[in-house]
Amino acid sequence: MPLEVALIGQTAPNLEALRQIAASRNPPLWAQEEFGGACVVFRDESLVQVAALQRPQHIAFVGDIQRCADAPVPDADHSRVWTEGFVPFRQARRGLELMAAIAIGTGGRMLVKGVQE
Repeated sequence: MPLEVALIGQTAPNLEALRQIAASRNPPLWAQEEFGGACVVFRDESLVQVAALQRPQHIAFVGDIQRCADAPVPDADHSRVWTEGFVPFRQARRGLELMAAIAIGTGGRMLVKGVQE
């Protein structure tokens, strides 16, 4: 069962930024668009999937963040982009580290469904 993750922030992560963040991991990961650009999949050197992110969605109303998240979200007023993703349970450590790096790299924060801060 995968871990469900949401990244919220001011800007949407673009493909080139995602590739740079993935390549900076140790060992490096590869980011590739799949399903006609509907998502970006991150794989390791053995082609094992470590994480995936769907296409970012713009937030029309800040209340939508609070409604979709399991718990209150600090600084939600400053967020304009919501990006959903998942991490396979067997890759939890590497996948969550990657998602946290993406959140930091885009000036946002990471939410893990069912996990309080």
